[in-house]
Amino acid sequence: ENKPVMMRAFQAAKGVSNSSSSDVGESYIERSEFRLLLLYLRHYLEIWQVFDEIDTGDDRRINLEEFKSAVPTMEGWGIEIEDAEASFAEIDANGGGQVLFDEFSDWSIKKALILDFEVVDKAPAAKPKPADDDDDSFAASLDDILSDDGDLGLGDDLGLGDDPEPEPESKPEPEPASFDWDKIKEKLPSEKTEEQTAQRKELFDKFDPNGNGYLSLAEVQKGCEEVIAVPEIYENKPVMMRAFQAAKGVSNSSSSDVGESYIERSEFRLFLLYLRNYLEVWQVFDRIDTGDDRRIDLEEFQSAVPTLEGWGVTIEDPASSFAEIDANGGGQILFQEFADWSIKKALHLEVEIEAPAPKPASDDGVPDEGAADEGGDKEAGKPSLDWEKIREKLPTEKTEEQKALRKDLFDGFDPNGNGYLSLAEIERGAEQNIGLPEIYENKPVMMRAYQAARSVANKKTPDDAKDGGEDEDVGEHYIERSEFRLLLVYFRKYLEVWQMFDRIDTGDDRRVNLEEFQSAMPLLKTWGVEIEDSEASFAEIDANGGGQVLFDEFSNWAIKKGLDLEDDDE
Repeated sequence: ENKPVMMRAFQAAKGVSNSSSSDVGESYIERSEFRLLLLYLRHYLEIWQVFDEIDTGDDRRINLEEFKSAVPTMEGWGIEIEDAEASFAEIDANGGGQVLFDEFSDWSIKKALILDFEVVDKAPAAKPKPADDDDDSFAASLDDILSDDGDLGLGDDLGLGDDPEPEPESKPEPEPASFDWDKIKEKLPSEKTEEQTAQRKELFDKFDPNGNGYLSLAEVQKGCEEVIAVPEIYENKPVMMRAFQAAKGVSNSSSSDVGESYIERSEFRLFLLYLRNYLEVWQVFDRIDTGDDRRIDLEEFQSAVPTLEGWGVTIEDPASSFAEIDANGGGQILFQEFADWSIKKALHLEVEIEAPAPKPASDDGVPDEGAADEGGDKEAGKPSLDWEKIREKLPTEKTEEQKALRKDLFDGFDPNGNGYLSLAEIERGAEQNIGLPEIYENKPVMMRAYQAARSVANKKTPDDAKDGGEDEDVGEHYIERSEFRLLLVYFRKYLEVWQMFDRIDTGDDRRVNLEEFQSAMPLLKTWGVEIEDSEASFAEIDANGGGQVLFDEFSNWAIKKGLDLEDDDE
C-alpha cells in the first residue's frame, strides 16, 4: 500500500545487471535483480518510518515547521542540525518548499540516519494510536516483518535500524571460490583442439536457432540458460553483458557495422573465454562488495586492501585508487568499472584452478582451430596451414587455366548473376566454394581483403562518375568481376599477415599489447623487420592511440614494412 517505497525500490534495482551497456533493463526488473529489489524494499520501508514520524501532518510532505520540530528527534537518529532552514533547503532539491519522500530518502542515505525503533514504539503524539493497538503497534509489526527473513536484514548496511537480528556474516578473506571451475571449464569449450572446435560449433548452432550466423544479446542470454545451463553464468547478467560487449564486433574491427550488436560465429570462442574471465573477476568484486548491493563504496574498498594485495595489487593510497576506478565519479564502483580496472591491473583470484590461459601451453599462437599438432613444429614456429592447398584454392595467376577457374569461382560466388559481390555473398562463397576454414572462419581476414579489393576498378574512371552520376557509388560496397582476382590475392596476403599477428597475440584476444609486441622482437626480425625502439614502433602502429594494436592497424603496418612469413614459400 506504500507506493513511494515501491517506486524507490524499483528505481534503485532496475537496470543494475545491464549497467550502462544496454537498454534492456531500463524499464524492468530482471531475475538477477529481484533479490536487490527485496533488499531495497526493506531499505526504503525503514526510511519511510523516519519520514512518516517527521510528517506529523500526514500529507506525505514535510514542511519547514515539521522539520524544525523534528530536530531533537533527528539528533537521536545520529544527525545534528545546526541550521534547520539551511538543512531543509538542502534537502528540498526542487525548491518547492516541501520535502518529498524521494528527496528525504536521498538525504537520509547520504547522512546515514540511525533509526531508533524504541522511539517509534512510543508513537508520535500527533498521530495517536487506536485504542486497540497496544502490543500490535505498527512499529512492532514492522519490526517483526523486518526480522522475518535474515537475508533482508540490512539495517546496518545503510546505518538505518536497530533490529535485534544478528549481524550478517562477514565475507571471508580470499579462499577458493565455491564455483565448480572444472564444470565451468567443461561447459565452455574454448580450446583449439578438434574436439572442442566441434563442441563449439554445435554449441553455437544451439545458441542460433534461426541459423543466421549472428547471436543477439537475447539469444546469448537464452543460450547461456538453456544450453550452457550454469547458474553462476546465466543468473549473472553483469558477467554476460561484459562478455558480450567485449566479444561482439571484434571480427569486423572498425570496418563494418555488422558486428555492432551481435556475436558472430568467429567471435564465439572469444565470448566463451570472456565469460570465464569475467566470472572470475566477479568473484573478486563480490568478495569486496560486503554490502551485497552490487556496488563498492570507499569503506568496502579500504577494507579490501589486504585482500587486493593477496590478489597481486598493492594499494598505496586507497582513496586515490578508488577515485581512479570510479570512472563516472558517482562515489560507488560498479562492476563494469571494477572489471576494466582489474583486467588492467591483472588481478589474480585465488581459486583452486588457475585462470584459463587463452592459449594452451603447447600452442604457439597459430590459429589452427582443428589442428592437434604435438611435434616440434610449433616450437620451431611453423604454422599448421597447408599453403599449397590454399594456393590451389585461390586461383590468382594470369594463365588461361587459372582465368577459367577464376571465372567459375566468381559465378559460384554470384548466384544471382548481377556481376557484383556483396560482403554477405563473399562470406557465403568463401565457405561454400573455396571451403577453407582458415579463410571463411576468419572474419578479419575476409573483411580486410574485401576492403582492399573493392572499388579498385572504379577508381580508374572518376570522370565517368562525374559525367553520369549514376555509377559513382557502384564499387563502394561490392566486388566487381574485374576486382575478383585482387580479392583472392588479398585473401592470401591477409591470411599470411594474420599468422604473424596471431603468433604475437599470446593473450589470444585479437589485440596486441605493448608487452606482447616487445616479446615478439625476435619473430619480427625473422619476418624482415628489426625494431630499435619497441615503444616508438608500437605507438606508430597503434593508430588510434588505444593502447592495443588491432589487426587492421597491424596489417597496415606489416604490409607497409613488407613483412614476410618465413614458411609460406612465397
